[in-house]
Amino acid sequence: SNQIQTVVITGREAKYVAAASRLDVSGGVKVLNSDVGAGRNLSLTGSNASVVLARQNAGRSGDAIASSTMQGPVVLELDTAEDVKGVMHKSHVEGNADHIDYASGKGGGSAQSRIVTLKGNVKITRTESAVVGGHDEPLSEVVFTGSSATVALGPDPDKPEKETVTSAAVNGPVEFSLHSSEPDKNGKPVARDVKGQADSLTYKVLDQDARGGAA
Repeated sequence: SNQIQTVVITGREAKYVAAASRLDVSGGVKVLNSDVGAGRNLSLTGSNASVVLARQNAGRSGDAIASSTMQGPVVLELDTAEDVKGVMHKSHVEGNADHIDYASGKGGGSAQSRIVTLKGNVKITRTESAVVGGHDEPLSEVVFTGSSATVALGPDPDKPEKETVTSAAVNGPVEFSLHSSEPDKNGKPVARDVKGQADSLTYKVLDQDARGGAA
């Protein structure tokens, strides 16, 4: 986004390659990337990593991280929070894999999708909750497992200034489950539970018009 981003990289050993703007880190690696303007907190943890820092040009916004490759076991976490009609909604995405590649969208700025590729023993969990009376009330949980997956992080279809998981393509054998308890148009809670298996699966976040305004 146009606002200040912060990147914190920790590990046991690190080597910086200036010509490539690349930082090679080993031993209990953790990468934290916070972008307040995009409403995004992204973390990656693993055993070894190569992180390419984006070259920043004056007067041009973009990502602080151009790309990253991490060996695992790797854990990716993405947290967002926003006010929805006076109620704070939280979203948490966790991805687990043997290997993760991360690449920012070309051209910089929050209008571009970031692509995360997960390989080996993949599990992706996305949960949503609402803060009611000081407590988190679960709204939905989606879980995918598979051999590999490609996840796009981009602008929320309803709120372009915010970021979320916009799509995920999971290669199989795939197992998936969905549990939700969200109000319908009349405010009545509707519980949904879906489980299944497939050779491959595509998950996509739709905007309110495509969803018909229903939960």
